[in-house]
Parts: sequence; structure tokens; C-alpha cells
Amino acid sequence: MTDNNRQGIILVTGAAKRLGRAMALGAARRGLDVVVHHRASEEEAREVVDEIQGMGRRAIAVKAELTVSEHVDNMFDAIEEQLGPVRYLINSASVFSACPLMDTAAYEMDHFLSVNLTAQYRVIRRFVKRFASENGGILNMLDWRAWKPDPWFIAYNVSKAGLMNLTTNLAMDLAPKIRVNGLAPGSILPADHEAFDTKSPLTDLPIERWGSPEEIADAAMFLVLDGQYITGQVLSVDGGRHLL
Repeated sequence: MTDNNRQGIILVTGAAKRLGRAMALGAARRGLDVVVHHRASEEEAREVVDEIQGMGRRAIAVKAELTVSEHVDNMFDAIEEQLGPVRYLINSASVFSACPLMDTAAYEMDHFLSVNLTAQYRVIRRFVKRFASENGGILNMLDWRAWKPDPWFIAYNVSKAGLMNLTTNLAMDLAPKIRVNGLAPGSILPADHEAFDTKSPLTDLPIERWGSPEEIADAAMFLVLDGQYITGQVLSVDGGRHLL
């Protein structure tokens, strides 16, 4: 373990952009050394690493296709060689797009399941296999759609619902050494292909505004670091959308 590095090492998948980036920076602010995973965003990942190193924390960028077992193994080997064993894991990498039934072929469903569920399973198995601490944590990034039907996003919803089920199963399996929780954001950032004004009110939500990436990062650090008696929970940070 990395007791001499204070909090230890956290791996954040999909950490070059968007919420993954916010959580990587939030982890560094809390004293963690950070592994910034990306699939193809080398420049953005390097910028996140530079920013974290500017805070006085250690950070590296690792490139891996998480749907390929060999890439996952190589990623963990590189992390352990350069920083040490990972104590905390945030599974943030995912794919998102509209995927109604009749517009989504079976192979496209396979892609959603592969990236949003099977890849997380693969990363978690590798993390647990080499886990070397007395306690640690896993946080899986979910979505309010995991339990709310939305026919425009069937394949995505099913993949996130599967990840939610995996979260609760692993919380039982990995206790007491590793806590496993989920975080379900709501309206935080528009998708890459969308262009919404995030400063405008969202009058259809109980809390009539967009959330911020920093609010997601704060919630993530609460579950990863502060909630030492919390496991198997899914925290909705969605402005009350789950109530509707």
C-alpha cells in the first residue's frame, strides 16, 4: 500500500473529460495520487495530469481499451510500476447515446453492455486481484435512467441497470475490505452532441437548475473517502429527478 503517499492511489477511468476529469481533480484536492485513464484523449489526459501535479500530487495518464482484457492487465501493470497498487477505483468510462429498440441492432446493444458493464466488471476483477490495502473503495457511475424507464435509451438504460445490480452484489462479496457504491448524476452536462444552456433553469426538476461537475466530484469523494460505513448504496445527485 501507499501509506507514505497519505490517502493512496485512485484510478479514475474516463478521466480525461467531463465528469471523470472533475472527479480526478477532486481526488487530487483530497490528497490522492491519481491515475488518469483514457481511451483516445491523450492531450486532454495530459492536461489533467499537469493540473494534478500542479497541486503537488502524483499523477500519470494511462491509455487502455477497457473492453480488451490484455489492455486492462497492461494498464494495471503500468500503474503498479510507476505509482504502486491502486486503493480506490472510480468506474466513469462509458458510452451514451439514444438507442430505442427498433433503431438499435443487437450488435449495438452488445456494444453498450460491453463498454458500460462488462468492461467495468473486467476492471474491478483486476483491481480486486491485486488489492493490497486493509480497506478501499469502488465507485460505479450510474444514471437515474437505471431505474426509470426511458424508451429512447433502452440499451443504455439496461447497461446501467446491470451495473447497478453489479454494484450491490459486489458490496456483499467484497465486504468488509472494499466498499462498493454507486453515484447517479442527473442533469450535469449536456452530452457531447448536445448544446444546452447549463445556466438556464430546469423548471421540470424539484431543484430548478443544472448541477455542476464539482458537485459530482464532491459526492464521489464522500462515497470513496468519507463514507467508511456506507456500502451497497446508490446516491442520486440529480436535483430530485429520481422523485418524478
